[in-house]
Amino acid sequence: MNLWVINQFAASRKYSTGAGERHFYLAQEYLNKNIETTIFSGSYNHLFQNYPKFKGRSLLEIEEGIRFCWVKVPKYKPESAIGRILSWFWFTFNLFFIRKTNLPTPAIILVSSMSMFPILYALFYKINNPSVKLIFEIRDIWPLTLLEMGTVSRFNPVVVFMKIVEKAAYRYSNLIVSVLPMAYKHINKVAKREVDFTWIPNGISLKLETENKLPDSLKHLFPKDKFVITYAGAIGPANAMEFFAEAIEKLENESKYHINIIGEGPEKNKIMDRLKEKSFVHFIKRIKKEEVQAYLKKSDLLYIGWRNKSLYKYGVAANKYNDYMLAKKPILSSSSFPNDIVSLANCGKVVASESPVAIKQGIEYFYNLHNNEITKLGNNGYEYLMNNRLYKILANQYLNCFNRLLKND
Repeated sequence: MNLWVINQFAASRKYSTGAGERHFYLAQEYLNKNIETTIFSGSYNHLFQNYPKFKGRSLLEIEEGIRFCWVKVPKYKPESAIGRILSWFWFTFNLFFIRKTNLPTPAIILVSSMSMFPILYALFYKINNPSVKLIFEIRDIWPLTLLEMGTVSRFNPVVVFMKIVEKAAYRYSNLIVSVLPMAYKHINKVAKREVDFTWIPNGISLKLETENKLPDSLKHLFPKDKFVITYAGAIGPANAMEFFAEAIEKLENESKYHINIIGEGPEKNKIMDRLKEKSFVHFIKRIKKEEVQAYLKKSDLLYIGWRNKSLYKYGVAANKYNDYMLAKKPILSSSSFPNDIVSLANCGKVVASESPVAIKQGIEYFYNLHNNEITKLGNNGYEYLMNNRLYKILANQYLNCFNRLLKND
């Protein structure tokens, strides 16, 4: 069977910092089941370490047995919303004009957002090839995410167009998949019918479970006589880092703690300026995905925070949870949505979102916790990960979907 995956931000390990590799790892699992995958992705992504270089509309490459079709898109500044949106349209436009005579004919096309616009190409292809099955995978709910997290009007032309595309995608796809467990509630409301829906969460590869050691020059970031708290990820509006910063300001007996904040984002300078007088707080530039575990494993507690938004009633799907659980460390999650994975896996503590006082109390709770309890919580998270989130497990869930769709012919 041949599968096409269309995801503008998909990545191989060759180019990525670790973001966007979901379908790369899944495709490697499919190889064992005689499924050949072609992944269509954009030539530029602000999260890539480097980029495929070519002239023309596209480039075919084989990466670790997986075929990539890199589709030319313009470069943009990471902070430029307009630049990103233009790249979404450019990617979709070029899909229509790429020569596909040298590609295997798909039995299934899977479109994974973000961007959602390529579903238009997939629907066009399906009209001309009615036997092809179409799966739409939702990572973030658009344009709802844009409306909830930004300051964009619902009358904005891009938002209006997104709503039209969203409704068409829900109505005419054969199957909707989402990394968000409760997304079907929104989907059914928009589609005005009960759609065929499957939840397949984010996964993790054991290839990340390396024994990378920190160089001596970085060991000062993890003093053995301090309680080390680490945050690793984006530092943007959605991450609610100002509440973590305020909780840090409220900590008493600062000499007991050492805090590392790893990552980049539009809010980083603001948070750095706010905490510049706190000598026990250290900011670290974004690191490679394969290096993350070395940092996390040296920590005592790992932090993640969210805003108090109605959007999250459909669930969240941050890869940070998987990275944190792989490190076998307890997690402090500041969230207000149902079924936080920290509670499901019993691997830490959940406190109220947007509450510096609750975050501070959570930090103090873990500081006073016995080492045996700390270890137990970390092991709980790791066990949950091994039983639920490995790519071989998720690949089997997708394979069941493929077989069901093709059997319905």
